[in-house]
Amino acid sequence: MDQVGEEIVGGPAAADINSPVMAGFIERCARSGTRLDFVSHHLYSDSPAAHGQRAAQARRLLAERGLRAETLVTEFSPMFGRHSTADQAQDSRRAGCVAASILAMLEAGLDGSFHYHLWDQLCR
Repeated sequence: MDQVGEEIVGGPAAADINSPVMAGFIERCARSGTRLDFVSHHLYSDSPAAHGQRAAQARRLLAERGLRAETLVTEFSPMFGRHSTADQAQDSRRAGCVAASILAMLEAGLDGSFHYHLWDQLCR
């Protein structure tokens, strides 16, 4: 994956790591010998432990089928409240939850993550 222009194969960006889509995607790649560079999923939870558990689960799903691929959480965040993301950004509990979730995912061996709405709807 280091060369410019090289194709990267992965997904499925499942909303739930327990989705049959995730297991089916990994199984199909393993069975067919299709190259698999990464798997990705999303999680919105106030439980840092849940973030770590899901990251570890992605690794297990791959290992059970003899595959090695990067594991990514392509959207994560604590649960959303009734207030805007900008209003919640100043909540120290929310910041602590994000930090603890990142640590839990790293400890579980996650390769990369993207915090959803880190900067509310910014596009440059």
